Amino acid sequence: MVAASGITMFAACQPIEPRPLPEGPQNSCEVSACDRYEQSSAARPACSGSGRCEVSGKPEYPFVLAISVPDSSFFASGRTFLLRSQDLRGNSTTCVAPSCFLLPPLVEVGGEYRVTGATPALVGYPLSGTDVLPARVAYYAAVQLDDGTLRDASEVGLPSSPLFADTIPGRFLAFVPSGPYLREAMPTRPFDIAFPPVVGPVSVTVEGVRVGIFPFFTDTFAVGAPPSSLDDPSGSAHTAFVKRSAGLDGFYTYLRDRKTERRLSSLRPLAGTDAAVRLDTVAQNDPSGALRDGIDIVVMPDARWVGMPTLVDRILAGAGFRLEYPDLPSPVSVTGQVDAEGAAAAQVTFVSTRIDVRTPTPSDLVYRTTVRTDAEGRFATVLPPGNYDAFVEPDDRAFAKTRVSTGISATERVVVLRAPRKGVVSGKVRIADGRALSNADVLWGPSVSRRSLSTPWLSPRPGRARTDAEGRYSVALDEGDYDVTVVPQAGSGFPRFVAPRRPVGPNDATLDDLVIVAPTRVAFTMLSPGVQAIGRAVVRAFAFVPSLSGFVEVGQALSDTSGQFELLLGPLPK
Repeated sequence: MVAASGITMFAACQPIEPRPLPEGPQNSCEVSACDRYEQSSAARPACSGSGRCEVSGKPEYPFVLAISVPDSSFFASGRTFLLRSQDLRGNSTTCVAPSCFLLPPLVEVGGEYRVTGATPALVGYPLSGTDVLPARVAYYAAVQLDDGTLRDASEVGLPSSPLFADTIPGRFLAFVPSGPYLREAMPTRPFDIAFPPVVGPVSVTVEGVRVGIFPFFTDTFAVGAPPSSLDDPSGSAHTAFVKRSAGLDGFYTYLRDRKTERRLSSLRPLAGTDAAVRLDTVAQNDPSGALRDGIDIVVMPDARWVGMPTLVDRILAGAGFRLEYPDLPSPVSVTGQVDAEGAAAAQVTFVSTRIDVRTPTPSDLVYRTTVRTDAEGRFATVLPPGNYDAFVEPDDRAFAKTRVSTGISATERVVVLRAPRKGVVSGKVRIADGRALSNADVLWGPSVSRRSLSTPWLSPRPGRARTDAEGRYSVALDEGDYDVTVVPQAGSGFPRFVAPRRPVGPNDATLDDLVIVAPTRVAFTMLSPGVQAIGRAVVRAFAFVPSLSGFVEVGQALSDTSGQFELLLGPLPK
C-alpha cells in the first residue's frame, strides 16, 4: 500500500506514463531556460515540478474531451463520450473534482413514436387499432456552445457518429451515454408518406435504476400533442402544389434541411400532371409561426431512375409550396477518360451547375452521380444534358483532386478530365525558444469551416509530413482550405500547434514559420460511474475556434491503468 501511494503522488507532478525519450528536442528546463520562450500570454512560462517549461494555471479556453473507451473495458465498451471541461464532475468521496471526474452512465433509452387520435384523419392516413408506429430512430450527440445554442457535434468538427436504436415490436430501444442529443425519429414505410419525422433536441437523463441492469430513460412522444404538435394542423400552409406536363407518377416531394439534407417532412408520392399534397412537419416553425429559415422543398424522381434530376427550391416566407417540374431533353450516355499525365484510375463525381430544359420554367434542378473508372481511367455514365462540375479524385495521390467544368449535350458526350500534379507546400516548425522542432508530424486536414457532411467532394484530401533535423517539411496537397496541426513527438513535453483555415493554391508555396510555445498542463483521473478506472482510453481535447464556427483538436492522451492522463495544451488557435 505504501508503494502504491508513492506512485500516485509521483504521477501527480510527472508525466502520467513513462515513454521512450524522444529523438527530437525536449521541453526541459535543463536544456533551455524558460525565459527564452518568446510567446504572448498573460502568464510567462516557468519551470514546473516535472522539469518542463510550462504556463501555470488553467488553459485560457474551455475545451471538449472526446473519450473513446476501449473494447476491452467492462464499462461502455467501444463507446465515445463528449464532455465539456466545464461539465466534468466527480463525487465527494472517491473522485474529488477538479482533478478527478466520472464518466456519465450508459442509459437504456426506450420509447415509442405515438400519434394522437385526431392526427391520422388530419394527415389523411387512417390507422386501425393502433396509435404506435414503427420508426427508425437515431441519436446524434450534441454540444452546447458558449452562446447557448445546441449543435450536432459532427457538424462542428467533433468526432461523433449517430447511435441507432433497435426496432422491437411496438417500440425502439437504444443504449447511449447520458447527455444532450438531437434525436431523429423517422416512421418506416408505408407510414412515412403521411406522418412526419420528429427531429429535435432531447436530454437523456437517468429516470431510475432497475436492479442489476442499466438505468433507464423514457423517450416517448405523441405526434399531434405538445411538444410534438403538427406545425400546421389545418394543412393550409403546408400543401405543396406540383405540376409536370409529362406526368408525376413515380415522383415524390418532401421538405429537407438545406445544410444537412436530412428530411424534415412526410414523403409524399405524386401522381397525374397536377398534384396537391400535405407536407407535415413537427417543431420546424420559427417564433412567428412560419417555417424556419434553411428549409428546401424537393421534388425527386424514384431513386431507381437514371438521368433524372431533382428539383430543389428554397422555402420563402409567404411564397407557398408551388413548383413546376420542367420538360427536359432525354438523358444522354456519357463516356470519358481521366488523364493524369497519362491514363489514371480515379473516382469522379458529377455535380450539375445548370440542367438544360425545353420549357423556360424557373427551376433549380440538381443532378449528382459518382462513378469509378477502370484501371485505364475510362468511365461511362448517364447524365441529363447541362453543365457540370466534375470532381476528379485520382487514385495516385501525387495528383490533385481537381474540379473540371464541362458541358454535356446530345453532341458533346465524350469528356476528358485532366488532373494536374499537386502543389508542394514547404515550411519550417520551430520552438518559441529558437530551436528547430524535428521529428514532428505536420497534419493537413480539410478546414472545419468548409467541411460539409452532405458535400464531401468539395473538401481537399488530408496530407501529412514530418519535420527534418532543421524543422523543415514539405507536403504535396490538393487545392483548398486546411486546418494545419503540428504534433510534436510523444514524450517531448511540447503541445500541439493548430493553424486554422490556411488556404493552399495549385502551385508550390512556402509558408511562414509555425511556432510551438510552452504548454499549459492539465491532468485528470477518469473513472466509471461505479468508480472503476478507465484505462487505455484515447482522450482527445477540442477547442472551439470562433473564426471557424467549429472545433479543432488541440491535445491527445492515453489513460493509464489507473485512469490517469495528462494533456499539454497550447493557446487557443487563431
